[in-house]
Amino acid sequence: AGVEETRFSPALTVLELLSDFGAETLAVDPLLDDIDGDAELLSQEAAAASDLDAVVLVTPHEAFETFPWNDHDDLVIVDTRGVLDPDTIEGRVVTIGRAMEE
Repeated sequence: AGVEETRFSPALTVLELLSDFGAETLAVDPLLDDIDGDAELLSQEAAAASDLDAVVLVTPHEAFETFPWNDHDDLVIVDTRGVLDPDTIEGRVVTIGRAMEE
């Protein structure tokens, strides 16, 4: 997070795999003006106004802390960095990278 370099970004692999499975992919990265691949790069504001079914959070940019997660009904979020608090988000949050609390 915090760099404009995408050469080794796991997000590009995730986008490619989702696209291969037929998903319409959008990307949001506050540091980029362009992205390689089939994904459409959107501003955070444009993504917030979009009809989203699912989000895969790959890079935990600070800007995502203010994303209006609860404005999207039935949103599924895969948080690969364990940075979101599932208790504050109304959608379904699947967290990878943080131990489950009992």
